[in-house]
This record gives sequence, C-alpha cells and structure tokens, in this order.
Amino acid sequence: MGIDNFVPFECPVCLTLMQDFKDVFTYFSCGCCKECKSEYLMPNKFKSVVDAKISKETRKSLSKKRKSLPSYILR
Repeated sequence: MGIDNFVPFECPVCLTLMQDFKDVFTYFSCGCCKECKSEYLMPNKFKSVVDAKISKETRKSLSKKRKSLPSYILR
C-alpha cells in the first residue's frame, strides 16, 4: 500500500515551506511549489521537476526569492 497523496512540508527544489493549497496542487502536477514552477519550469519549458536538471545556484536563487516573499497577508 503506497502513499499516493503525500506532500512534503518543503518544496524539493527551493527547500522552503509549502505555503498554501496552490503549492500542493502544483506539487502533484509538477513536483515543486508554485513559485518554482512559474520562475523556473515554465520559462524553461519543463513540465516537471523530473525533466529538469536544476543547478545548486538556481536552487539557491529560487530559495532566496521565495524567502523574500511575505508568508502572510495583512488586511
């Protein structure tokens, strides 16, 4: 019996915490968070993290950008 609906706490690409349900859906379709998909996968025409070979420098820059985004919304 396998676990088909497992979602890690951290994105496997940028190693930052998954933020919301959008990250979860993107993880199921692409294997990463929404930001990594929009910042790296889509511009480089990759459909999934499995297809992409992501360098350490790229991972660091994605992580740095993701950590600079606010993790909450003020109203």
